[in-house]
Amino acid sequence: MSPENYSYHELQEQFLYQAKCIEVCQKQIALLIESNDKKDQIIAAKDLQIESFRAELNVLKKMIFGSKHERFIPSLVNDPQLSLDIKAESIASTRLISTKQVSYTKTNVAIEQKPLQHPG
Repeated sequence: MSPENYSYHELQEQFLYQAKCIEVCQKQIALLIESNDKKDQIIAAKDLQIESFRAELNVLKKMIFGSKHERFIPSLVNDPQLSLDIKAESIASTRLISTKQVSYTKTNVAIEQKPLQHPG
């Protein structure tokens, strides 16, 4: 039916119904946006955690599979070299009395050799 066939009261009811539907849809959109923002924050936190785990994994790989001078070799329980546990006494101490700033200028000089004048 066309709008001309509706009574004023029916049109007003239809308008109020559609306004309520729009209001419900707007609330649902707001909730979805809020939920989406929370999910974005969770994803960002997870991405940061993944990067941290990757960095830790790289360090552990380097410790295990790195070249000999890079690899971590844990000390053995039955280490053949004993520690000496010597506590040395302090025989001297130092203290700063004064300082002075020293600067210089470097000059480069080019030497040109002239050809020898032969008398003959």
